[in-house]
Amino acid sequence: MVQVHVERTIAASPERVFDWLADPANLTAAPLLLKAGWAKGSSDPGVGAVREVAGVGMRFREEITAYDAPRSYSYLVVHSFPASEHEGGTLTFTP
Repeated sequence: MVQVHVERTIAASPERVFDWLADPANLTAAPLLLKAGWAKGSSDPGVGAVREVAGVGMRFREEITAYDAPRSYSYLVVHSFPASEHEGGTLTFTP
């Protein structure tokens, strides 16, 4: 299993950063991501919500598996093209 740990300091409150990153529309700020949003019929942010993301040569669906606003959320890529193995990810927000 490969693990990636990234830490970033942002000059904003954890609540603002959480809200921004939890909104899939903001994922398109990443250079290779072209479209992102909640899947049709998906609930709003929370456990079980599904995000759909399309980018240059890729697309994927992510299910939110844990949601503890504004401290953390976890997700699992449930479908991707090209296919990839994903064991889940967690974003944690601290002051």
